[in-house]
Amino acid sequence: MWFGGGAFRASTSTGSGLITSATAFVRHFSRKRAENLRKINPKVSFPEANSIARDLYDVVKQHGPLTISNAWVQAKDSGLSGLNSKTHMKIMLKWMRGRKMLKLFPNQVGSTKKFLLCSLPEDPKVTEFRTSTAVKLTMSSESANENCLGYAARDPSGVLSEYKFSRRALGIDDISIKITHCGVCYADVIWARNKHGDSKYPLVPGHEIAGIVKEVGSNVHRFKVGDHIGVGTYVNSCRDCEYCNEGFEVHCAKGSVYTFNGVDADGTITKGGYSSHIVVHERYCFKIPDNYPLASAAPLLCAGITVYAPMKRHKMNQPGKSLGVIGLGGLGHMAVKFGKAFGLHVTVFSTSVSKKEEALSQLGADKFVVSSDQEQMMALVKSLDFLIDTASGDHPFDPYMALLKTGGTLVLVGFPSEVKFSPASLNLGMKTISGSLTGGTKDTQEMIDFCAAHEIHPMIEIIPIQYATEALERLVKKDVKYRFVIDIENSLK
Repeated sequence: MWFGGGAFRASTSTGSGLITSATAFVRHFSRKRAENLRKINPKVSFPEANSIARDLYDVVKQHGPLTISNAWVQAKDSGLSGLNSKTHMKIMLKWMRGRKMLKLFPNQVGSTKKFLLCSLPEDPKVTEFRTSTAVKLTMSSESANENCLGYAARDPSGVLSEYKFSRRALGIDDISIKITHCGVCYADVIWARNKHGDSKYPLVPGHEIAGIVKEVGSNVHRFKVGDHIGVGTYVNSCRDCEYCNEGFEVHCAKGSVYTFNGVDADGTITKGGYSSHIVVHERYCFKIPDNYPLASAAPLLCAGITVYAPMKRHKMNQPGKSLGVIGLGGLGHMAVKFGKAFGLHVTVFSTSVSKKEEALSQLGADKFVVSSDQEQMMALVKSLDFLIDTASGDHPFDPYMALLKTGGTLVLVGFPSEVKFSPASLNLGMKTISGSLTGGTKDTQEMIDFCAAHEIHPMIEIIPIQYATEALERLVKKDVKYRFVIDIENSLK
């Protein structure tokens, strides 16, 4: 069969002897199929291919008739695993047609556009394999074994369990990273539990990745084996648009590829840092100084850069200026730390009075305000140069806009369900409100170096991978101070 990278052993009843590679085996039947194999090179065993065929049959049977393009969309939307690309799916469909599991028919007389339709009324038998040469295959141990161990969610319950899968082969511009630590972000909750309706299961979360370089491609020059390294919220982009050219890859005009639950250029679904290792293009990797703990580095790759990037962009690094931080969680506590390192006078706003002592004594904030106390809020009207809003729960904006001085700026990095404020809150005093995601590669590396130079460390709770499901639940309940970090190296075996 025309699947599998690595070596196959094949014995035939025609006396053709041993065929020792996948390409040689495929060429035995068709040069074109050999060319396709070299393009996609999926590491899929024959039993796995049969399973894919069954799942793909069910997709077409449920949604057909379908065009090839629509079949690919439906396969991805149905969470069908094992298909590496549309080309891979076309080869799979061709094999299924040969097995008379599917048929094609034109959408109209004389049209070259064809539709797929299931040709059998009952479920097909996909456990048999017959060819004129009666070929029997067994895969070599290298291609038969998945090369990565992780924890994945299988459905919207978000419950995580052990999952074995394959990472792509190392490319000339790639780095293979042994993951030692991975931060736990609320994004992990969102996609593990399918909150946006677009989760692709099995789903391996994690986009705050720290680890050690274990192998580099021939074109890689910034890293060497043994270096400490980080990976953040995206692992690919077009590398050619104005934003990529300026180092703002997260805002790529064609869309950046997220570190997990994203669709990469080759059609594969990305899988994140709750895993033993990852292969990433050098451009999207960051140097972590040897003297900076990897466990502390992990949360910087999302929580840290999410507040650092807009603070730098809006010049919230001017000593003596005043900063208000709304919300004291994973993002908020990093904003406080950066604010103090920049020499700002920092005020924390929270609905929870229980956080006052930590904000003042542990994080070094200059003032703490209970945001529901109108008297405390009124005392600060027109007193702040900047506000950074990290709260994702719904909250009023007018009371906070009133705290800004003339020309002041509020930056929103949280995701409340709506943003509502009076035009007067914006126009009177020529104030600015802005939004921000994470940051580009240039800002991210700058932030890591800044944290190492100023000994800025997030407050973390280190957990084993087996505790990850409970950690997600605690995160929903805001029961963490202030970031969970999974000890991948010592707990994922």
